[in-house]
Amino acid sequence: MKYLSIFLLFFLFACTSNFGTNSPKRIAIQLYDAFDTSIADTIKGSIEETFSFDVEVLASIPIPKSAFVNIKSARYRTDSLIRLLKGDKPNRFAHIIGLIDEDISTTKKDSEGNVLTPGYKYEDWGIFGLGYCPGTSCIASTFRLNTPDKKPFVERLKKVCNHE
Repeated sequence: MKYLSIFLLFFLFACTSNFGTNSPKRIAIQLYDAFDTSIADTIKGSIEETFSFDVEVLASIPIPKSAFVNIKSARYRTDSLIRLLKGDKPNRFAHIIGLIDEDISTTKKDSEGNVLTPGYKYEDWGIFGLGYCPGTSCIASTFRLNTPDKKPFVERLKKVCNHE
């Protein structure tokens, strides 16, 4: 009877907590370096409108030097940035997306985990953004999206961020 009471109390608490699927998801946007806050606010609005999530833009932080590589060109590794974002994500958020102006890259692999050939081409592959599924962190870069016309640039960035 004692264990039944404990179970019922646990069940009652679990059902009344904000942890359920009906609770609003909170997303953080982490800016790196001098990322344009007006663009970040546009991304915030796009995520809120598309997914009905609460979104908060966090204060800008320096790009971690540990993510820098210079294999084919000066870039930042997405796997490193994603891992750091995941580890630094405040608990009040379900997910975090990093926004960066620098070039980012990953390694393209086949279904068995081998680097695609030729290795020199795929070892350091420049990308728009990356997120793992399932996962709680992702990254998007403006570097490869820039155009002289701001409207298509912002639309492309919104698509990448919503995708990630």
